[in-house]
Amino acid sequence: MQLAGALATGRTGSVYPVAWPEERRLYAEGFGCCPDRTEVVLVDPVERSVVARVPLDGVPVSFSTTADGIVFVLESNHGIKPVRVVEIDREGGARSVIVSQIKAGTKWRGNGSNRRASMRQPGFAVDRAGAVAYVIDPAGLVARIELTTLDVSYHSGATRRIARAKKRIEGPMLFARWMGDGRIAISGATGRSRKTATGWQQTWSPAGLAVLDTRTWMSRILDVTANYFTTAGDSVLVAGNGALTAYDRDGDRRYTVSIPVGNAYVSVFGDYAYAWSSETVTLLDVRSGSVVASLPKPSFYLVAADS
Repeated sequence: MQLAGALATGRTGSVYPVAWPEERRLYAEGFGCCPDRTEVVLVDPVERSVVARVPLDGVPVSFSTTADGIVFVLESNHGIKPVRVVEIDREGGARSVIVSQIKAGTKWRGNGSNRRASMRQPGFAVDRAGAVAYVIDPAGLVARIELTTLDVSYHSGATRRIARAKKRIEGPMLFARWMGDGRIAISGATGRSRKTATGWQQTWSPAGLAVLDTRTWMSRILDVTANYFTTAGDSVLVAGNGALTAYDRDGDRRYTVSIPVGNAYVSVFGDYAYAWSSETVTLLDVRSGSVVASLPKPSFYLVAADS
C-alpha cells in the first residue's frame, strides 16, 4: 500500500475513476464548472500518463465496460431530453447514438424556497458478450442498441408493472444490470414532492425489483419493496427489512438470511457478499448464503478493480 506515483490530469475540477478493465487502461470521469464540462479521461496507470480525453455532451447516468472499452448513457445538461449512448474504445475513439424515444434529465421549476426539480432516469444494462446495450424507460419502453452498428430498436410493455406509480410521481429513477442468459435485473425508486407548512417535502417510494427476459420481452416482479439490488454472477441480492434475499435468473428465491433491521446495502467481491447496515457488516458466502462473520461496521469502503 505504498504510493507508486501521482498523475495530474491538467484540468480544473473533480476527477474520479469509474472502471479499470485492464492494467494499462483506467477510465475516469472529469467534471468542471462554469461553463459545465464533463469528460472521460483515459489513463495509463503504468506510465502515469493521459492517453486521451473524450468530451461528453451531457451527464453520465450509468456505464458498463465492454470487450473493447466502455459505454455510457448520457442525460442532458439542461432539462429532460432524449438520452445518448456513447462507446469509447481503449485508445479514446468515441462513437455515439441518440436514443430519441427515451428521455432523461432534470427540469427545475419555481424560485427560492419553491424551487424544485422533476427528474427522470432510465435503467441501463450491457450484454458484454453480445455487444448489446439496453436503455430501460420507467414507462416501460426498452431501447436495444447494437454496439457494433449503433442500430436502435424499441420494445414496449416490458416493464409496465414496475412503473405503476408513474402518474403520481415527479421523479422515476431506475437502475439495471445484465444478469446473463438474456435477463436484466431492474429496480429503482419514484420521488414525489409535497408542499407543507414549512416548505417542500421530498419522499421516495420503491419501484420494486423485476427480471426482464429480453428474448420474450416479458418481466417478472420479484420484490415489490425493493429499491436497489446487487448482482453476483447469476444471482440478484436484495437487502432490507432485516433480511438479505438471493434470487436466480428465473426469479426463483435461492435463500434468505437474517441481517440487522434497518437500511442496508450489499457489495460483492469474489465469493463473498458484504451486507452493510448502520452499525454492522455481515459477511456471507454468496453461493450458499451462510454467514461467515458479523462485525462492527468499519470506517472504510471496499474497492476492487474489474475482473
